[in-house]
Amino acid sequence: MKVIILTEGGKNIGLGHISRCLSLYAEVSKREISTDFIINGDVSSVDFLHGITFKNENWLQGGFLHNYITADDYIIIDSYKAEKAVYDSIVKLSNKAMFIDDIGRLDYPEGIIVNPSLDSTSIDYSNSPNNILLSGPDYVIVRPPFVGIKRETTFNGLKRILITMGGTDIRELTPILINNICKNLKDIEFDIVIGSKDTDELYDQYLGFKNVAIQYNIDATEMFELMMSCDLAITAAGQTIYELLATQTPFIPIQVIENQENNIRSLLKYNPNQIVLKYDNNNLVEGIFNALDIYDASGYRQEQNKAYEGLIDGNGSKRIIDALFSEMRENEGVHLRRAQKQDIKNVFELSNEDYVRRYSINKYKILWDDHVKWFNNILEDDNVCFYVVTDGTDSFLGQIRFSMEKDTATVSISLSSELRGRGLSMSLLKQSVEKLFAEKNQVNKIIAYVSESNVASMKIFTGLNFKVNDANEGMIKLILRRKDYVN
Repeated sequence: MKVIILTEGGKNIGLGHISRCLSLYAEVSKREISTDFIINGDVSSVDFLHGITFKNENWLQGGFLHNYITADDYIIIDSYKAEKAVYDSIVKLSNKAMFIDDIGRLDYPEGIIVNPSLDSTSIDYSNSPNNILLSGPDYVIVRPPFVGIKRETTFNGLKRILITMGGTDIRELTPILINNICKNLKDIEFDIVIGSKDTDELYDQYLGFKNVAIQYNIDATEMFELMMSCDLAITAAGQTIYELLATQTPFIPIQVIENQENNIRSLLKYNPNQIVLKYDNNNLVEGIFNALDIYDASGYRQEQNKAYEGLIDGNGSKRIIDALFSEMRENEGVHLRRAQKQDIKNVFELSNEDYVRRYSINKYKILWDDHVKWFNNILEDDNVCFYVVTDGTDSFLGQIRFSMEKDTATVSISLSSELRGRGLSMSLLKQSVEKLFAEKNQVNKIIAYVSESNVASMKIFTGLNFKVNDANEGMIKLILRRKDYVN
């Protein structure tokens, strides 16, 4: 099992997706789970990726995904570029998928949608009815240094201001702000955060400004320190606003791109007095000066902080990854993956256990040579979905197999004695049924054969809405129809 994070960003795209995915990457890595971080875009000049292990690939190509993703992988995808077909492929190829989306961009396949903004009530997710939606302040993503922060600084006038227009400053506002704001407020110290060394010209141009410090190639800890030491920030209304809220730093947000509109709307919901600006206002500079006059009063800044007090605790990444692995928690670390060649011996030994043969249609022990032929054929058979049950160490704990013919699948399940009595059978069967229905659209019903003496198995299947259809020679036939399960 591993987690694969797929995102995009770079020089002409912006860095917000990369930044929030880095936070999720850090949370997964902290749990010592194997993680691949894959970025599509020109990231050659993205300094904050230094020291991070990642792959720079155009993962939007279908061939890449089919060759890379396996059935036991967990996928996190954060993209404005991927089409629905890409998401559909990911869901079919993987164990479980999570979609980061703050604009309601697509009709998503079954999975978990995360809107990591303050509010998503204005976003329409009605076309993705089968998804779990995680949204609101509890799921806002911030980087590790911004978790559990309490500001101790007392505001006494504007002495130091932070200016950050995002990793790429796509509207080129930084020179405008320096020439019109910093140049005319010489009693205030300004920290200007720029995204990469591509802006060396900007650095050289303003190096002589005594009240301006140009900061680039800074990491999350350095950004945290800048926020905690300033009295106010002027910022693009992207991912940075959440870290400013986490550090209780008053700020003036400037909407620089359309997808930041919900961020602005959310801020105003929690604080109707929040001053907000747009990059294309004819009087943008004048609007900033007016806002600075208002924010110069320390009491006003304290009031603004109070409006957002306790809103973001910084644990959004933890809650999101908890949700990704929720089934594993429910199953005490037990999960499903596709059967592989190395499972041949474990399947053989389990199939020949006395308690398994007792409740099987065929009561006789299986010969090894017969098993080898059968197993190899099954792995190559497109009409069979074969899952094995494993724990966090990939120890074999059971098998669940579906044999398909036209629109019907017949299920066979056998679990290790280690799982007996732990109450996990129904949850594992439920997972397998959901995976089958998600991967095989043509399957409309599932048939199970249960020994009439196997009372425990009967309870498991009927608990998932399997209906008794027939009984013959001590075996009961049960049927689950797709429409009944969905309803």
